Amino acid sequence: MPRAVLLRCPVCDAVRALDGDRSDWPRGDLYATVESHVRDHSTDETKTAIRKHRAVAESTELVVSRTQLDRLPTERWRDREAATLPESLPADAMPPAAAESPSAETTGPRSRVED
Repeated sequence: MPRAVLLRCPVCDAVRALDGDRSDWPRGDLYATVESHVRDHSTDETKTAIRKHRAVAESTELVVSRTQLDRLPTERWRDREAATLPESLPADAMPPAAAESPSAETTGPRSRVED
């Protein structure tokens, strides 16, 4: 059965799946995938680095059918509620992003996840 690595943004709770198992993806590629999204949240360089490491550390490997894989957001980040995640995903596998204090981010609009 196919595998996917599911990443979750620790800022906006968006998700993105990468086709393949965790060993198929070098850490640097996972960090780059998360960083390109987290950078849109208007955070400074240090906060971006911390958040990208957190997202990679909390990633989940899924074993899914080809049909389920085709429904995962593999092309871009999607709002977690709008993403078609497998029902078999344990609730504690990807806890929702914690509410952040206003001082945790610099001012500026949060990026919107494309539908």
